[in-house]
Amino acid sequence: MLSSLALLAQDIHFSYYQAVPLLQNPAFAGSCDGDFQLAAIHRNQWNALGDPFVTTGASFDHKLFVLPMDWGIGVTAVNDQSGVLGLTQNKVMVSSGMHFKTGRDKLGVGFQTGITWKSYGLDGITYPGQFNRDIGLFDSTLPSGETGVSDQLSFLDMNLGMLYQMPRGWGKMLFGAAVHHLNGPKESFLNRDERLRPRLVTEARSEVNLPNGQFLMPSLYWQQHNKAQEIIPGIGWGKRLSENSMKLQRFFLNAAVRTGINRNGDAVLLSGGLDFKQLSCVLTYDYNYSDFSVATQGNGGVEITLIFTGLSSEIKDKILPCDRY
Repeated sequence: MLSSLALLAQDIHFSYYQAVPLLQNPAFAGSCDGDFQLAAIHRNQWNALGDPFVTTGASFDHKLFVLPMDWGIGVTAVNDQSGVLGLTQNKVMVSSGMHFKTGRDKLGVGFQTGITWKSYGLDGITYPGQFNRDIGLFDSTLPSGETGVSDQLSFLDMNLGMLYQMPRGWGKMLFGAAVHHLNGPKESFLNRDERLRPRLVTEARSEVNLPNGQFLMPSLYWQQHNKAQEIIPGIGWGKRLSENSMKLQRFFLNAAVRTGINRNGDAVLLSGGLDFKQLSCVLTYDYNYSDFSVATQGNGGVEITLIFTGLSSEIKDKILPCDRY
């Protein structure tokens, strides 16, 4: 470890980050087209290591029609299991978002708070102080000699976000930005005053209409936490379908790359999705091309996403032209 020049790590993240928007930005609460939206995603990563990294997330948000502006509330839950020590993270966050009309556009702001629990297991793990000289082996039944070490922790977390949505005749566009860990929560298994610094997240997405029901989906996602940063530029293509018995409305394909500035590239992200009347199904695969691909044999992560959007009960204002006499 003394000769190491760099250490690489990752926090919870999804390649198809649009699947659980409340995990990225609390301002998405109440921004869906229907009265409510339920989303779930499951990610299985690095099976070649023997102990894969498994992450499962779900979110639910609902519009409340009690204020002049659009107001929504939501809840997000995530479970993450990493590595041979069974490092487990569980997170439950509650969100509230308000969306104000600015002409034909919408400006949204959101706040989020919740609890994060982390733990790990020590089964089969030994410390240097547990070396038994009589047998020449490590013995987990001996005292470890370690003090001030805990195998679990929890903390309160707070996040803030904004969202700007722009519907246009040629399509639609949105911009989002969020700041996580506003309260600087303490996070340490060693009883130290180690605190999470703010994590910044921004994204821009659009859907551009093309002839014959086709559309393009350019996107850009960026986040930074301390000196670690991640950039995901992507481009997608899709097509709207005519009415059919399966109620399949459109399909799309998307390609992106996870990389950054002055950092190692990570993976190519390939997605394919089917949008039915209220249900969206997306399959995503990561192809790992970094130096770590020697250990992963090029295999990255597989994600399965399901998104169900409820019907809208909002009354749409319509203007009918009529002759005046």
